[in-house]
Amino acid sequence: MNTQQRIDYGKSTALEFKVLQDIEEIGKIQKDWETLWDQCGADAAFLSPNWITAWLKANPKAEPRFICVYSGEQLMAISPLVSEYSSLKFCTTLKIAGSAISQYQSLVLSCPQDQDIYTQMVVNFASSQNLADLICIEKVTLSDALLKNNFYQSESSADYSSVLDIEKDKKDIGVKRTILSKANKDSRSKQRKLAELGKVTFQSAPLSRDDFEKTVGLLFQWKKDFLRDKGIFGEFYEQKENYDFLCNLDFDAVDLRCETLLVDDKPVTMGLSLVKGNTYYAFTSAYDPEFYSYSTGNVLFTFVVEWMEQNGLDHYDFMGNPEAYKERFSNTKILLYDYTLPLTTKGNIAFRLMDMPVKQWSKKAFYYLPENTRKTLIKLRS
Repeated sequence: MNTQQRIDYGKSTALEFKVLQDIEEIGKIQKDWETLWDQCGADAAFLSPNWITAWLKANPKAEPRFICVYSGEQLMAISPLVSEYSSLKFCTTLKIAGSAISQYQSLVLSCPQDQDIYTQMVVNFASSQNLADLICIEKVTLSDALLKNNFYQSESSADYSSVLDIEKDKKDIGVKRTILSKANKDSRSKQRKLAELGKVTFQSAPLSRDDFEKTVGLLFQWKKDFLRDKGIFGEFYEQKENYDFLCNLDFDAVDLRCETLLVDDKPVTMGLSLVKGNTYYAFTSAYDPEFYSYSTGNVLFTFVVEWMEQNGLDHYDFMGNPEAYKERFSNTKILLYDYTLPLTTKGNIAFRLMDMPVKQWSKKAFYYLPENTRKTLIKLRS
């Protein structure tokens, strides 16, 4: 495998491709990577060096195959790819590093106006370098560049991301009540009930290392309890991987926030979020099961929107995997897709066996089973 290659694109431009294969090499480009990330818009939120390297530390089986594109000494684009053995175990798969349950992101980090061009270049380079048996780019938005390179396109298991465009909601004429007016009315009703138990307050602050255990630890415990009690498929909502990943974050270098709804200073609902540009990304959230009947998540949502408006944000992104509350509070959908390209005979066999439609159907069918049946199956699996 060539880890460095120079390609001429005309008399005035010569681009150099490098493949970085360990965390130490990746650390050497961190400043250039941060500079590039700072130039990008909100859709690059999950491609920061701190976010990706923390994920690598939490996933040691993922071998880095980062593709960097240089013009002279300047980093023009980076594609944070990793090689892993596929679920079928007999072939290697090239995928985007940093993926989480609901998260979606781009294949390439570059200046927005050059995104499609660099995506095309990176795919061409990756296909020619024998980096893996199969390229599988999951949970990304529609990509003409990938389709032009003969990738197979399928509906993502995350379906789509639900987004509330606040300005669009305010301008939504012809309806009796906007999304936010309905949400605020319901929130006020729930707040009155919560006020009978104690003083209701809201906090929003950057997550710090000192507060990690008492906030994130509690949030993930709530989430695990909820998923277990509802009989939701454990592997699909793998909490340990997310927790280990967050443990490795440098909280001074990433704007990961914690929003908390409290009753008499006791947390009853919490959410972790990432902010970039004008967008608030709701990474994960959970509530104290004791407050199930109070719809505390809805109350927290209205407090967050108020905080967003005070801080110049106008897009609330619920991220992938549609749920009823996301549908209720959003007015925009970002469709998500998976793209797959076999590179070897083993890759072709794996691709045929993956059979995406069957995989998606089986996952959705599981949730149509009675709750007690789901719980029993999960116990048997464990």
